[in-house]
Amino acid sequence: MSARIIGVVSTLICMTAAAGVQHAPSASSAATFTEQPGWGSWWDESWICRARVFIDNHLGDRLLTEFPIPIYVPYRDGMRPDFADIRFTDMEGRKALPYWLEEVVPSSHATAWVRVPEIPAATNVYLYFGNPDASSESDTRGYAELWEDFAADPLRGSGWTVYRHSGQGGLEGYWDPQGGHLYLTRPDRDLGASIFTDIDLRTLDGWLLTFDYLVGGGTGAEGFCAMFYKDEAPYSSGRPSSGNGLGFTEAEGGAISGYGVEFDARGGEGDPAMQHVALIKDRADNHLVTVGEGRVADGLWHNVELLHYRNQITLSLDQGVLFSHNLTSSGGDRDYGGLGFSGATGEHTNDHLIDNVTLRKWTEPMPSSLVGDTEGLYQTVVETSFGEIKALYR
Repeated sequence: MSARIIGVVSTLICMTAAAGVQHAPSASSAATFTEQPGWGSWWDESWICRARVFIDNHLGDRLLTEFPIPIYVPYRDGMRPDFADIRFTDMEGRKALPYWLEEVVPSSHATAWVRVPEIPAATNVYLYFGNPDASSESDTRGYAELWEDFAADPLRGSGWTVYRHSGQGGLEGYWDPQGGHLYLTRPDRDLGASIFTDIDLRTLDGWLLTFDYLVGGGTGAEGFCAMFYKDEAPYSSGRPSSGNGLGFTEAEGGAISGYGVEFDARGGEGDPAMQHVALIKDRADNHLVTVGEGRVADGLWHNVELLHYRNQITLSLDQGVLFSHNLTSSGGDRDYGGLGFSGATGEHTNDHLIDNVTLRKWTEPMPSSLVGDTEGLYQTVVETSFGEIKALYR
């Protein structure tokens, strides 16, 4: 009795095609060949291999839109070893999707963040590869709501607005074109600055803000803040504070509605340590949570992750959680959508620098993904005396 064998042979075929070799099975008296078009719409015939990526939302009927998800991409024959040829498209295989390669281990695997237009309970996108002449199109700005590395002046039409206490552009809210950093303050006395993005946080259900900071180079005080759900309007008609107001309040000392995380190098009454990190509301001295922290002003670069999801704020410093707090217990109001940074000096001074600011959407649990089998640009059906074998070739 003859057996019916159906298999998909793609690894060797995509590998040889990507190397520029035209490959097809050789005919024999026992086999016939029928060329058929590949499955679905093919995005670009310069890419001769693709794989379907299956995405699970985990949230039932809750639709996620324009949402970035991580996709683990194992290396496959036909790919460039540096993963520069990988591309992602929508489920119809027609529209290229923005992506960013967070990690690349040559000839092993890569982790890509891909911005997917819609994710219902389950969906899929396509991973394309097999173009040896392609260059990488990985771009941080495409997948996230905000990515700012300060390589160019952020204060010239790129969605940032700066407010200065004394109006000294070289000392407050200063962009360094040589180092590619933003100085909230230089180490001079009685300075203050507040800088806002044009993003309204109220449009996001959950979000993750990450940034790097360095504080030091002066006589050892005051500090800076990351501001969220903050009212920006009072800054446009007034000035941010200097000194222990940290630019978070008005110059005259008045409160400005909104939240912030302060990195303060000079402790006050009730603070657990001279250097501390605190969750604050409306005023710099209104602490909801306070943690003593010696990395506030040590002259080194540090990374911060500030996560907001379902009214819970979690702050991590250098991948370690410092605190978590439910904003509902402190009012939980989100009347304003301002997102930005502030910093100040008083009698004592420091440089306050920020860099590599990223904001992206967040949900829990995050959608999961799995890369499926490789498909080729053309499908060939081989009829043999043993049955039918499907092979893919270019």
